[in-house]
Amino acid sequence: APVEFRVESLGTEKLVVHLQSINVELCSFCVEYNQLKKLHKEVFVPIVEGMDVEHKHYWKNFRKKCKRKILPSRFPLLPTKPLLNDPSTEESYRRKLEDYWNIVLQDFGSLLMNTKVGELLHLPEATQDILADCVMDTAFHDHLSGQPEHYNEEGEAVPEDPTDTRGNIGWLMRSETEARGEVPYVDKTQQFEQFIYEIEAKQGWNLPDDAKNRFVLLFVPGLFSGAYKGVVGYFRDNMKPFKKAGITTQMFDLNSFASVHKNSIRITERIRAILSEEEHKNKQVILVGHSKGGVDCITAISLPENGLLPSKAVAGVICIQSPYAGSPFAKKIAFGQKLRGVRAVNDLNHVERRNFLELHPFDAKVSNIPIVCIITEMTKAKGALRNNIKRLQRQCGVNCDGLVVPEDAIIPDTQVVKLKDIDHANTVFHRLRLANPKHRYQPSNLTVAAFHLLLQSIDSTSTSTEIS
Repeated sequence: APVEFRVESLGTEKLVVHLQSINVELCSFCVEYNQLKKLHKEVFVPIVEGMDVEHKHYWKNFRKKCKRKILPSRFPLLPTKPLLNDPSTEESYRRKLEDYWNIVLQDFGSLLMNTKVGELLHLPEATQDILADCVMDTAFHDHLSGQPEHYNEEGEAVPEDPTDTRGNIGWLMRSETEARGEVPYVDKTQQFEQFIYEIEAKQGWNLPDDAKNRFVLLFVPGLFSGAYKGVVGYFRDNMKPFKKAGITTQMFDLNSFASVHKNSIRITERIRAILSEEEHKNKQVILVGHSKGGVDCITAISLPENGLLPSKAVAGVICIQSPYAGSPFAKKIAFGQKLRGVRAVNDLNHVERRNFLELHPFDAKVSNIPIVCIITEMTKAKGALRNNIKRLQRQCGVNCDGLVVPEDAIIPDTQVVKLKDIDHANTVFHRLRLANPKHRYQPSNLTVAAFHLLLQSIDSTSTSTEIS
């Protein structure tokens, strides 16, 4: 049977690692953070990088590699100890460590059979034998089950090298399309355009009257938005129609520099806090996430430990230009892991997203939560993000919105809206709309049209559930 690690955090300095198979514990061992750091630095990384630890030039070469801006390997970064000790931060740290151990087990299992692991962690011989057996069993299980989910007949279609921008772009859509023999989403652009036309024709947003009694809208901002949201009027126009209609609308003032894990915990806490209020106890939350905010939203509903799916607290999600499969502009940074925002940037790298989705797969159909993905691209390089647009067109021959490639913003088995000549800022900024977007796609109209599209799916899902 498949095995996995479960990590129990004892503060930030010590953790207990449990090796389990279908909830049956096979062994456990205690690890101090300094031991793990030494194991990562002196055993795991040198082996993966193919360097000889005993070589006299090893440390000099290792320091050179660590000074490079981008790491070429898909080996996971070791989570750094948090500076704060609040519950959500500690839980986020625990989850990152658990992911680290499971990626090592699944994709670099032979490292755990190295004798230096037992020596550094002071493991009993029986525990080392169990680790070795589980590594062999995992490899045998993978062999029997055939190729992993995101592989194809021509070889590996998933990201391996974080620096391979051209090869990584669109990896999830390619692998899903090849596996299914068809595109893994429903194109709702035409229906979306009809909603936009109706908004223009009626010169109003025409939101349903009962929406204020059914939903609370929670807008989740993207990466680094905390540094500029007040200056550019971030989400201001997007929220205006709903507030005017009397629908409770909130912008979540979360830490936009934080990791995906941490923000998913914070979003979960905020949803529960909203629905615990007397006036909202019979409502559901609709999440609207822009850029990394959309990734944070999907992570919040997809992780079982958050418990949002069974509670039916979330009615639907609107993801606006969210790099679900990663962004070519999010590099795997090898230094400054404790600096604000570095972990968040690494989380959006194609390889890191691949690792995350392997450990935490999300099936939109099974979740039964309607999701609308709005993806955009610029056909000409102009606006505030023109340099990024031009660079990707020149290097890879693909269009993007300035930060995200359309194919990487699609979540399988969701409704997708494709728009052209709108950059990453035009969908949410009140000011600084430098790329001259079409007036009909202004943030307020765009969000209302997406809401109408989502509402159709929510009502359809509710009807199907009642019938069954």
